[in-house]
Amino acid sequence: MWYHVSEPNSYLAITGAGIENVRITKKCFVMPFQKVTKISITPFDFSMALQAMTSEKLQFARKSSILHPLQTPHLKTLTNNASTRRLHHRSAR
Repeated sequence: MWYHVSEPNSYLAITGAGIENVRITKKCFVMPFQKVTKISITPFDFSMALQAMTSEKLQFARKSSILHPLQTPHLKTLTNNASTRRLHHRSAR
């Protein structure tokens, strides 16, 4: 039996023996024949450089960055995503 604690920017998804679907939590005891996976909720940004030309044939470049803030996800959404991954993993075997 192991005790796992997630980092502030992540959740733990537990599957395996004794768990019907997927359990999403911040801390847990993991029994033998159970698997734990970390799900990160860290925000990320998209950086891009745009090069274009005006109708007067003047070139310009613009750099921009879009920050995509991930809010604390709903546990149901995390459970559905983890279940889908689990089903795909099983079918790939």
